[in-house]
Amino acid sequence: MVSAGVFLGSNAALANDIYIAQTAAGANNGQDCADADSIAFFNKASDWGTGANQIGPGTVVYLCGTITTGLQINGSGTSGNVIEVLWTTGARISVAYGQIINLNGSYGYLLFDGGAACGPGTSCDSVELANTTGYAPGQAGIIEATANGSGLANQNTSTQAFYGCNGCHDIEIRNLIVRNLYQHTTTSDGTSSADTGDFTFQCPEGNSGCASGTISIHDSTVHDNGNAISLQRTNSVTFNVYHIDFYHNNWAMENSGNGTRTLNFHDNHCHDASNWDTSNDAFHHNCVHNYMNVPSDSLAINFYNNLSNGNWGSCCTTDTMLYVETDNPNNFNVFNNVCVQYAGNTAPCIQLGATTGLLANNTAIGVTPAANTEAFEVYGANLTVENNAASGYGQFIVVAPGTTFAAFNYNQWGTTEGNGNSPWQYGSTGANTFPTWKTTCACDSSGGNPSSLGVNASGVPQLGSSVIGAGANLTSLGIAALDSGTSAGGTVTPVGRPATGAWDVGAYPFSTSVAPNAPTFLSAAAI
Repeated sequence: MVSAGVFLGSNAALANDIYIAQTAAGANNGQDCADADSIAFFNKASDWGTGANQIGPGTVVYLCGTITTGLQINGSGTSGNVIEVLWTTGARISVAYGQIINLNGSYGYLLFDGGAACGPGTSCDSVELANTTGYAPGQAGIIEATANGSGLANQNTSTQAFYGCNGCHDIEIRNLIVRNLYQHTTTSDGTSSADTGDFTFQCPEGNSGCASGTISIHDSTVHDNGNAISLQRTNSVTFNVYHIDFYHNNWAMENSGNGTRTLNFHDNHCHDASNWDTSNDAFHHNCVHNYMNVPSDSLAINFYNNLSNGNWGSCCTTDTMLYVETDNPNNFNVFNNVCVQYAGNTAPCIQLGATTGLLANNTAIGVTPAANTEAFEVYGANLTVENNAASGYGQFIVVAPGTTFAAFNYNQWGTTEGNGNSPWQYGSTGANTFPTWKTTCACDSSGGNPSSLGVNASGVPQLGSSVIGAGANLTSLGIAALDSGTSAGGTVTPVGRPATGAWDVGAYPFSTSVAPNAPTFLSAAAI
């Protein structure tokens, strides 16, 4: 069962609430922003504890105004009594470049709250899109660098919003704007490690990484990072990433390294990474780049309800919503995702490698002229590939040699734009017609190859669509999020799928209540 709930939440103050500003103000007693303590108070280890006027379990630390010095965590909350750092209205941590919030080792039970929900479909996200370096009413709390990137004063590759985890655990980060940690704006900028070293959060390789517990990052807008979230060394971690608008990031997330983990990545919008193109093809851009060292370390990876669109650039063939390389992780479930290809981009939608995995009810919409790539690539063992819809790509699907399946059926393949290869590829054998494909792969006996999928430009089924009622009922898999349809990066409220009877193919179940046009916050052009 997929589960990715908020684990911390707000808490009633069990210790003194303390207001912090860059410099002390008024009575300097921390009672409100007008009388704030300084950031030096926050950063002093002796000011953390359980005594009066100390930061300890249950304390809410309010950030006031513009803070230009990094923060250092010096203690932990407890389960049920977290230490909360809350941005007041208009507050921001603003540095030219460099490391910003030091998690400082193995502390935990911490909550960082920007004060207002951001992310896909929110008014905060729309305001930020119009003010990516400015400040306007309606923005959530901000963490930013102001002078790091191509053509700026600095090209620092260690500008990081949250860093220093060495056994950190039970952390929630929400309602924030994290921006401009590295503004990559020119194709001549091939700065080594800018794509991986400038991040929002990292479980780092080389030390204890993230310890046993739950880490959640959600309801935020994250743009102009290198690798926004870097999950490397872990130890029995449940890591949740959801309701985030990711753009102008080389990767939204890296899932790599060693250590057991459950990753839930869902309801995110990944788009517009073409700013990371370089003339020497230095980087490749992904929503999620998965390259774990030990496949069995994956207790489960659940990638669902995500939207990929906008301009991903033309740098390389691995620009994609999901890219899996190295060994195929265990228990990889990919469902209810939507790719809408941008004209001129040549990236696949999903490249999935897994040992026991699910690719179900995903929608891939290509474009004309010829998309010159495949909608799906799959490789691994014991895969279930059902209820997917694809149209407009150069190829529908490429299956790697030696791949085995638990089930492969009920997929709907619309039209291809032709890239010189067969529309379907099974190992070394190409299939140019749907009957040949069914024979070649011994699959898709209940699939289809209609002249049109009957969906709109966003992949939403229209009245009379061939995907309506053409799928298998997958309720028996026991995945609640799969049964409820998709929100595709926050674009619509999920429509419930029936417990009995046929399902609709693709990420969006048909509904007369679902608007047929794309939401207004989506960008049809590069931003």
